[in-house]
Amino acid sequence: MKKENFSKFHLVRNPDFIRNIDFVRKIYSNFRIFIFPAVVAISSLILIVFVISPQTIKLFQNQKVQGELQEKSKFLEAKAVVLEGLDEDNLKQKLGYALTAYPQEQDFANALGIIQEIAGKNGFNVTEFAVRLGSERSESSQKYGIKLEASGAKVFFPRFISAIESSARMMEVGNLEISPAREGDIVNVSVEISVLYAPSPSSFGGPESPLPELSKADEELLTELVASGISRPAQQLPSQPQPRGKANPFE
Repeated sequence: MKKENFSKFHLVRNPDFIRNIDFVRKIYSNFRIFIFPAVVAISSLILIVFVISPQTIKLFQNQKVQGELQEKSKFLEAKAVVLEGLDEDNLKQKLGYALTAYPQEQDFANALGIIQEIAGKNGFNVTEFAVRLGSERSESSQKYGIKLEASGAKVFFPRFISAIESSARMMEVGNLEISPAREGDIVNVSVEISVLYAPSPSSFGGPESPLPELSKADEELLTELVASGISRPAQQLPSQPQPRGKANPFE
């Protein structure tokens, strides 16, 4: 007999091996009512953890993404309807009013023309302009300075200053110097004016951002601007009167 076959025969005929087999069979016979459910439970648990749970989580995630896409689609559709109903010409006109009163850049020529016009309407003759090119920053705006020399009737001076501060173009009056001229009712004045402007925002939002709308306060402000006489598009210079100061105010 070969050695391999002998080993198998010896193993089968080994009393200890037979006793072990009988013991296992006895254990299985006594506890098979518990062993089979345990094996099934463990197999089910493995199936749930590694197969069913990942697929269920993925299903919920897909449903969430689908719901978000549907909400986004509804939002964009509603936004498109609102945009189609807007009056483009009216919005351009309101934008022109806003940019005239509060432009995006240093509009030296426009500001000088407006000041000259205000002076002429209030009985003052501007003799000299000086512009401070450096701009100053505040929390929400920037400004540059204009200093003017003018002469006119003393009685009209308060109205002249008030007209500058209440002008549709956003300006602030700073230092004032008044000296009498040779004529009794005429005064020479030196006025420092801060002219405000604000660069446009770097970002206006994306397709998913809410559509900005003019509030009631914004509409009232635009109405006040129109009532104040601001009717020129932004950056357009007043035609009358023309500045009568230096030919080059930056000298």
